[in-house]
Amino acid sequence: MAIYSLYLSVLFASAVGAQPASLNTLPLGQVTALAENGNVAAETYLGKLYALGGGLVPGRNEVLNDNTAALLWLNKAAAAGGAEAQTMLGQYYLSYYGPVQRNPETARLWLDKAAQQNYAPALTELGRMYKQADGVTGDSVKALSYYHRAGELGDAQAEYELSLFYGNGQGGVETDAVAAYRWTEKAARQHQLQAENDLGYDYMWGRGTAADAKKAVFWLTEAASAGEPRAQYDLGEIYAAGNAVPKDKTKARYWLEKSAIARNPRAMSQLGNMDLYDKDYASALQWYQKAANAGSADGQHNMTVMYAGGFGVTQDWAQAFSWAQKAARQGFAESQIDLAWFYHNGRSVTPDMKMSYAWALLAQAGGDARADELLAKLHDEMTPEDVAAATNTADALAATITPEKDWSNPNNW
Repeated sequence: MAIYSLYLSVLFASAVGAQPASLNTLPLGQVTALAENGNVAAETYLGKLYALGGGLVPGRNEVLNDNTAALLWLNKAAAAGGAEAQTMLGQYYLSYYGPVQRNPETARLWLDKAAQQNYAPALTELGRMYKQADGVTGDSVKALSYYHRAGELGDAQAEYELSLFYGNGQGGVETDAVAAYRWTEKAARQHQLQAENDLGYDYMWGRGTAADAKKAVFWLTEAASAGEPRAQYDLGEIYAAGNAVPKDKTKARYWLEKSAIARNPRAMSQLGNMDLYDKDYASALQWYQKAANAGSADGQHNMTVMYAGGFGVTQDWAQAFSWAQKAARQGFAESQIDLAWFYHNGRSVTPDMKMSYAWALLAQAGGDARADELLAKLHDEMTPEDVAAATNTADALAATITPEKDWSNPNNW
C-alpha cells in the first residue's frame, strides 16, 4: 500500500496547489470561517490541507496532518456536491489512508458521484479500479470507457493508460500503435513520467510514428531528469555507445549511477562493464556483486568471470563455480556453458561428462554457439548410452530452471 499512498499524496498535493490564490493566501482562520459558512471550495481546501499537512503548500506550515479534521471537511464538501471532495473520499476508502477502514463499495459510490459530474480524476480512478479488479469485478471494457472519458477531458494519467490499452490491444480494441503513440504524446506533454519514458521509446523504435533519435533522446532526458530509472539506464547506454549523441563516458556514468541508485541491476552490471574495460577491477567487482546479489544472472555470470580470472580478487574456482550455478539455474546460457566446462575439466568439482553434456545441451538450446564445440568433443568421449543418459539429465535440469526476472520492469528491482 506504500506505493498507492504515494500516488494518493501526489493526487492530493496537486489538487491543493490548484486552489485559487485567494484561498492559498488567506489566513487560515478566514478560510475556516468560509468553510463554516458552507463554502464548498473552502471545505475541500481544508480537507486537503489536513489530509496531507500544510507543508506541501507555501505558507501553510502551521497545518499538521489530521485525518479526523480532513474527513470532517471532505464529508461536508462531498455532501454538498463537491466533485473533488467526493473523489478524495473515494480515495480514502480505497487506500487505507488515515483512519478509514478500506471499503471499495463506499469508495465506488463516492467516485460515481464525482464521475457523474465528469470530474476527470474520479473517472480515472474508476478506470483503475476496473482495470485492476480493485474491489470490483475486473472489466477492461469498462476501464477503457472511464479512461476515454477522462482522457478526453485532458487527464494525463488517463491519457497514459489509454496508450497502454491501445498499445496492448486491451478493453476490446485492436492493437493500434498510432493511437497508442498519440495518447502517449498527450500525456508526456503534461509531464506524465511514464509517458515521457515511453514516448522516448516510441521515437527510438519507430512505434506508431517515424523513428527519430534526437526526439528519443529529448524525451528520455525529460523522463530521466524527473527521476525515471529506466530512462536513466537507457540514456546511460546511449551515451556509452554514442547513439544519436556524441559518445560521452561522463554522461553515461552519470545516468547509469542514478539508475543503479534506484536498484536497477542492469545499470549495476553496465557500470561494472565500464570499470572492467578501464581495468578498475575493484570497482567492477563491487558493481557486479551488487547486481548479482540483486538476482541478476548477468551480474552472477560476471562474478564467475572475476573469480575465474582473478580480477580484483584472489582467483577462486569454487566461487566461480558457485556463481555460474546461480546464473545457469536462471537460464543464462553463457553460465550454462561455463558450468559445462567446469564439469568437463573438473574445476572445483569432480569431472562429470554427463553433467557437462547436459549443461552444454541447455546452453545450446539457449543460443550459445560455444556449446556446439563442447558437444562435439563430448560425443567423441562418451558412449551412446552415456549420451542418452545425459540427455535425460538435461531434461530434468530444464524442469528446474527458474526464468530470470524481467529487469526492465522496476517492480522487479
